[in-house]
Amino acid sequence: MDSYTYGDEKFTTSPRKGSGSFYSHRSDASSTCAPSVDSFPSSPKKWGYHRRHTSESSSPTPQLSRTELNKVMGADMVTPTTDITTIPCAGLRISHGKLAGLMGWRFAVELDTSPSSKYSGTPRNSVVTNFILDTGIGKSHVPPDTLIALGYSASLKPGAEVALRIQGIRTKCVIAHEGEAGRLCGQFLSSGSLTLYFDTKLDAPVLYVADDNPDAASIPRTIQPLSSPRLSLKAAVNALLAFRIPRSST
Repeated sequence: MDSYTYGDEKFTTSPRKGSGSFYSHRSDASSTCAPSVDSFPSSPKKWGYHRRHTSESSSPTPQLSRTELNKVMGADMVTPTTDITTIPCAGLRISHGKLAGLMGWRFAVELDTSPSSKYSGTPRNSVVTNFILDTGIGKSHVPPDTLIALGYSASLKPGAEVALRIQGIRTKCVIAHEGEAGRLCGQFLSSGSLTLYFDTKLDAPVLYVADDNPDAASIPRTIQPLSSPRLSLKAAVNALLAFRIPRSST
C-alpha cells in the first residue's frame, strides 16, 4: 500500500483484485479539481501534475447545472421508495454530455436534527437528490430545492451552512445557488470514513466504509447504467431467428 498527496489531500492506494485501484480519503482539506474516472492515476506520481488551488493559480470550480445532471441521472427531489439509502453503494460514471467523465450518485438526504452517531438507518423524512463528487470545492453544496422538500424553515441564502445526513452520514453543506447541482467535497468522504474506488466489473464508482471492503457482487447501485440503444429492425429480426424453436421430427 502506497501513500501519496493529491493537491492538499492525502490518499492511500492499493490494488483491489479484479476491480482496479481504490482511493481512501485521509484529509479534510479540498483538492484542486473535480475528479473523473479518467483522471484516476495508474501511478501515484501522475497526481503531481495538478497545481494547488489558489486564487492566483486557478479559477474556482464552475457551477454545475442541476438540469444537466438530471438529464443523465433522472429526476430527483422524490421520496425514496426503492432507492438505496445506505453505504456501500455504487454510482454512475457519466459517459456523455457536458458532465462526461464525472461521477454521480443518487443519495437520500435528511435534516440532521439528532446528535446521535454518525450513521443512521433509513431516513424517516428524506428526499433523493442527485450529487456529483467534486473535491475541487471546499464545502459540499446542497440544492435549495432539497431543503424546501424537507421542510427546512431557516434561510435559503446561498452559502448558508446547514447540517444534513446524506446517505446516513452526518455532514455539513452550504446552500447552492438556484439551479446548481448538488456536489459533495472531500469532507463528505472524511466525515463518513469512506473509501472510493472504480469497480471495473460494475463499471461504476463505489463508496464504502474504509474497513468493510465489501464484495463487488453485493454492492447495490444508486442509479442503473443507461440502457443500451434500441435494436434496428434487422437486428431485432436476427435476434428472434436466433432463438427460434426447431420443429420436432415425426
